[in-house]
Amino acid sequence: MSAIHAMTAAGSWLERLTSSTLFTVLFTISVLLVTPLLLAGLVLLVATLADADFGSIPLLGLVGGGIAGLIGLFRGRAGAWPMTSGSVEATIVCLVAGVAAALAVVASWLAIVWPESAARAFGAIVAVPHAVLIVAGIASLERLPRHYLKMTGEPFDSLPVICLLVALGLTAAAVFATFRLSTWPG
Repeated sequence: MSAIHAMTAAGSWLERLTSSTLFTVLFTISVLLVTPLLLAGLVLLVATLADADFGSIPLLGLVGGGIAGLIGLFRGRAGAWPMTSGSVEATIVCLVAGVAAALAVVASWLAIVWPESAARAFGAIVAVPHAVLIVAGIASLERLPRHYLKMTGEPFDSLPVICLLVALGLTAAAVFATFRLSTWPG
């Protein structure tokens, strides 16, 4: 067995889970449920940005991350063609943005909606598809470097992507912290 074959072998439990027919059905249902929410968020975002309301910045992050995540999921499932290093990096950035946005939706459901027993059913309809998309995004993040190695014969160097994502995360944290401190009462 060659070293390339050993590195590209699909044997992880996450790979087996996301390759199943049941997960494909759940993924399709999740995309069908989340897409209208993203479109509604986009319409709401345009309406609030027209009023120059800077309170809509988190909404911009969620909607933008969600749209980028869906693009990354479809690129990841299609193999991110053409298989170049830049194409894989763009797909990984989209996937990370989508996973982060979906995690924010699920976390807000757990923090805000779950304690209210009357809203649990609606919250579950929103949160469960996002959880399925999180698993699909993480599986694509795991699969893409292996697929790149298999297609090109070269290992994928993800260090530039990691540095970019850390820089983007620190910049977003600084912007949100500054915005939060400037709007703090008192």
